[in-house]
Amino acid sequence: MVFRDETPWTREHGSPEPDARGGSVESTFRAPRPSRRLRSPLMTLGVVGALALIAALTPAAATAAPAQPQVSVVGSTYHALTPTRILDTRNGTGLSGPFSSHVARTFGVAGGGGVPLGASAVTGILTVTAQTRGGFIAIGPVASNNPTSSTLNFPAGDDRANGVTVALSGSGTLSITYAAPVLGPTAHVLFDVTGYFTPDTSGGGGGGSQSGWVTVVDDQFNSGGLSSSWRSYDGPYGSGPGNCAIPSHAVVSGGYLHMIMSYETSGSLPCGPGWYTAGVVLDGYSSVDQRVTVRFRVVDKGVASHFIIPMRWPDDDSAWPAAGEEDYCETDVASSCTTFLHYSSKNLQNLHTYTVDMTQWHTIRFQRLNYVVSAFIDDMNTPVWTFSGDSYTLPDTLKHVVLQQECQSSCPAGTAGSQDIQVDWITVENPG
Repeated sequence: MVFRDETPWTREHGSPEPDARGGSVESTFRAPRPSRRLRSPLMTLGVVGALALIAALTPAAATAAPAQPQVSVVGSTYHALTPTRILDTRNGTGLSGPFSSHVARTFGVAGGGGVPLGASAVTGILTVTAQTRGGFIAIGPVASNNPTSSTLNFPAGDDRANGVTVALSGSGTLSITYAAPVLGPTAHVLFDVTGYFTPDTSGGGGGGSQSGWVTVVDDQFNSGGLSSSWRSYDGPYGSGPGNCAIPSHAVVSGGYLHMIMSYETSGSLPCGPGWYTAGVVLDGYSSVDQRVTVRFRVVDKGVASHFIIPMRWPDDDSAWPAAGEEDYCETDVASSCTTFLHYSSKNLQNLHTYTVDMTQWHTIRFQRLNYVVSAFIDDMNTPVWTFSGDSYTLPDTLKHVVLQQECQSSCPAGTAGSQDIQVDWITVENPG
């Protein structure tokens, strides 16, 4: 169920609205507030009580046949956040390009904007702008081209917004549909997350944290370039001839880390004229066991690189390959990637291949704990592969996270084309 305040936002002229990923939009909106008769009870009851009160005051006709699963706040804890924009189709945040009428689209929520993986629901502000025809928007955990209930109603050309509380899908995503009376109209949609719910663990037999993991890195790549925790490749690297990287090919822009492969003509670069790629190393957070979650996609424009995202490489470089190497998603094709777990002085490997469209946004997680490696793709609850090893096949050595793009054994012929690996965010967790 989505709880709604139908009070429209009002436009205030004179000052631009701060954008959650940097920059600004043309106008500022005032956040919707509860009506006067609701405001005092809401402030007194707190979040969970307020949600129950809103539900009680919502007309039965509005909740008789919800198109989306209901939000359960019983047995959950609410965590408020500083509002963070995780969807803005005008600039490619979350999704790129306007919604088309009756075409559902899905975007990632959990793991970004301060919302942890494992969150069951979120609160936020849903905004529509530049709509070419009136209609409504529906938001929820299930994608539907023809939703039967609305979250936000609006005429053509009028900016509108509503506060919502909405359940997440099992993989931590939300889906939105713009519904106009006919096919063809378009609308831009924004979503600012303001808080999230997590299931309570007390009284359930385990107590405390369900995961036992401590987040040591949560990089949203919002602005300001790479953080000081990352070190960029600069010069020749890797096992294949022709591999050369420069820091300017790993840039933060538009809410993403862009890892670019393209041809450079300057003779003053480390490898002279040729194809250059990107690589970044995470310093200061090495661990034997670790959990790495990253959301990314690959945009090929005529050429394709060989990439490993993510990789864990031993801190003692000279101890490779006996010290192990964990290449979690390695590929040079758009339709699949493979995990390679290297071990022994003979560089033996255990491997598994996943069928996945690398040109689409995916959230992937790789977890190593107590000689077990588990791989997750989009669904963070059910692994798509599990490998149980020992101290020989999974050496007990400190390793660090690497994101690497390369030409491998040979770079593209000619000089035209490029590839952009777009990393939306990455989290790194060490055992607690």
